[in-house]
Amino acid sequence: MEKAVIYARYSSDKQTEQSIEGQVRCCEEFAKSKGYIIIGEYIDRGLSGKIDTRPEFQRMIKDSHKRCFQYIIVYQLDRFSRDKYDSAIHKNTLRKNGVRVLSSKENITDDPSGMLMETVLEGMAEYYVAELAIKIKRGMTESWRKGHYLGGLVTYGYDKVSLDPEKPKTKRYEINKHEGEVVREIFKQYASGEPITQIQEWLNANKIVNKKGKPFAKNTLLGMLSNKKYIGTLTLKGQENPKCIPAIVSESVFKDVAKRLRKNRELHKTVMPTDNYLLTGKIHCGYCHKIVTVDEATKRHKGIKYRYYKCIKRKKFNQPCECETVSKKYLEDLIINTTIQHALTDEQIEYIVELLMEKNKQLERNLNLERFEKELKTTQSSIDSIVDMVCKGMGSKSLQEKLLELESDKADLEWRVGNERLNTPMPLDADELTFWLEQFREINIDDEKSRQLLIDMFVNKIILYNDKVIITFNIKGRDSAKLSIQEILNDIEQQKTSPEKVRTGLVWSFRAGLNRRTSSLPRKCSTD
Repeated sequence: MEKAVIYARYSSDKQTEQSIEGQVRCCEEFAKSKGYIIIGEYIDRGLSGKIDTRPEFQRMIKDSHKRCFQYIIVYQLDRFSRDKYDSAIHKNTLRKNGVRVLSSKENITDDPSGMLMETVLEGMAEYYVAELAIKIKRGMTESWRKGHYLGGLVTYGYDKVSLDPEKPKTKRYEINKHEGEVVREIFKQYASGEPITQIQEWLNANKIVNKKGKPFAKNTLLGMLSNKKYIGTLTLKGQENPKCIPAIVSESVFKDVAKRLRKNRELHKTVMPTDNYLLTGKIHCGYCHKIVTVDEATKRHKGIKYRYYKCIKRKKFNQPCECETVSKKYLEDLIINTTIQHALTDEQIEYIVELLMEKNKQLERNLNLERFEKELKTTQSSIDSIVDMVCKGMGSKSLQEKLLELESDKADLEWRVGNERLNTPMPLDADELTFWLEQFREINIDDEKSRQLLIDMFVNKIILYNDKVIITFNIKGRDSAKLSIQEILNDIEQQKTSPEKVRTGLVWSFRAGLNRRTSSLPRKCSTD
C-alpha cells in the first residue's frame, strides 16, 4: 500500500468549516477511499499560505527527501500554498522526490486537463489573497478618512462606540471621561518638567492602570506623549488626517511635550559601536571571570577611532580589575589565526569527523524501526507461505482468514515503519564532512562574514589575561557550551600538561601569546 502524509493549515482569516480537525478528517477519508496509509501529519496554525516559511511546511519538504511517502494530502490546494510561484518550486522539489500533492476536495486527475485545473485553482487562490488585501486596504483607508475606529487595542483615553445600531461593525472614537483626565494630567506634568519615573509613581499611588489592567510602563508613557491621536490626528501608514477624532490635549501642550522629548533624546543619546565585534559573548576576563565587552573611543584632535575589548567590571561598573584593554583587530586576528593553525589540522579534522560520525550513528540507530522492519519481514514471509499453499490447492477458510489477518498486520507495520523513518535523521557522509571542514582553512580571513563564520563554528570560550589568551574550541565529547570558565581553568591546573596544548575532557584549549603593544599580526601567529 502506498504511503501518504497530511498537511493542514489555517491562517488568521480561517473559516469554521476549514478548521484543523475538519481538514484532517476529510484528508483521512480521502486516503481511506484511495487505499493510502497515513504515516504522519504536518500542521501549521495561524500562518498565511502566502509565505512558505511555515515551520511544519518546511519540515515536510525536508522529510520528502527521505522518500518515506508518495503523497501529500491537503484539504484544498490553497492549504498547500496561495502563491503559485512558491507552489511550483516546492512541487517540483517534491516531484523529484517521488511525491505528489493531492487535494481531498478537488477532483484533479493525472491527465493534461487535471494539470490545467490545478494551475487554475492555484491562480484563483493567489487572486483571493491579492483581492482580500486590496479590500482590507481600501476599507482601512475609508475608515481613516472618516476618522472611524481602525481596529486593535483602543488607545488609552478613548472608547469605541457604534455609529449606527444597525451597523455595529462601524465604530468611532469617543473620549473616556476618566481616562481623558488622566491623559491631560500626564501631559501637564511632563510639560512642567516632571520626570517619567515620578509620573509613574503618581499613577501607581492613585492605582491608575492601563487598558489591560496593568501598571503603566515607562515606554508606554513615552509612547502616549508622542501619540498624535490626543490632538485629534489619525495616522495610517505615515499619512495624517488632522482633527478627525475628538482631541484630549491642546496642540500647544502637545508641542511643549514634543520639544522636551526631543531634548531628552539628544541628551541621552547613546553611541553604539558601529563595527562588528566577532568575539562578543564568547570572551571572559581571566581575573574576575566576568564577560569582556566592547568599547570605542575617538581622539578628537586626531579624529582617530580606537576599537577594543574591555572587562565589563571596569567599563560598566567602574570597578578595578587587573585585565587591561586590548585592540579589537589584534585580538580577533590572533584568535582567527590560532583557530586555523590548531583547530583545523588534518588530525583535528579527522577527530571531528569521527566524533560526528559516531554521534550520527547513535542517532541513526532506531531500535523501534529495526523491530518493526523485522516484524514486517516475518509477516511478509508468512503471507508468502500462505499464498504458496493456496496456489498448490491447499486453500481453506481458516487460511483465508489468517491471510486477511496478516495483511492487516502488514498494513499496520508499514505505517509504523514509515512513521519511524520520518523521525530518523538522514545519514552523514564522512568524505563530505571532511571536505566541508577543510574548506575553512581556505576561507578569506579578511572577509567579515568568513571571519564571523569561523569564530561561530569553532570557538567556544576565550579567557583573556594580560600576557596570554586561553581559547577553548568546539571539538567536544561532552557539552562544552555548558562548561564554566572555572571548570576549564580547574581542568588545566589538574592535568599539569604542556602550556602549548591542554585537553579539557574532549575540549581542546590553547594558550596563545598576547602582545598588547602590537597593533597588527602576521598571517600565521605562534603560541607560547
